[in-house]
This record gives sequence, structure tokens and C-alpha cells, in this order.
Amino acid sequence: MILCPILNPLSCVASIYVCRHQMPINPQNYAIAFDLVSVCNQPLTTAFDEITGENPVVTPADCQQLYSTYIAGAGAQQMNRLRDEFKNIVDETQAITAGLQRET
Repeated sequence: MILCPILNPLSCVASIYVCRHQMPINPQNYAIAFDLVSVCNQPLTTAFDEITGENPVVTPADCQQLYSTYIAGAGAQQMNRLRDEFKNIVDETQAITAGLQRET
């Protein structure tokens, strides 16, 4: 029997998702399931739907690919995007500062 945490029902649904699709129980697969049931990662949902279209069983290899691409990889992409945005802010600030110095 799976006990549902009262404070976070998505955790219970994610656990059921892992079992329904016969995914190995581990933190990476739980992260996949949680993103799927919380509907916060559309590219992951699309890829998962493609994998489970004909067969509801998700293999360990499929799980690893999904995690690497849509969970771990997404974090790295987000960090790169934040780094680039921060660099742009610094560059703009330096340009403004240089312009103000020329005016004085």
C-alpha cells in the first residue's frame, strides 16, 4: 500500500506513476514522475508520451535518457542562460558607467 503524504499529494501521484510505468524506484525516476504529474516540464511530457505511446513500460535506459535530457540537462541549460543574462547586465552596466564617465 502506498501512503499519500497529506501535505503534498503530488508525491503520492508521482509514486503511483513510477509503479504504473514499471520504472525502477530511484531519485532520478521519482524526479521524472514528479515533473510529469506536476505538469511543469512540457518537453519531458512530450518525450514521455512518445515513449509510452505503444507500451506503458518505461525501460531503465529510457529513464536515464529522460533524466539526462529533461531534468539534469535542463538545469545546466538554465544555468548557462542565467550566466549569459548576468554577463549582459554586467556589460550594459559597464557601458553606462563608461558613458557617464565621458560626460563628466
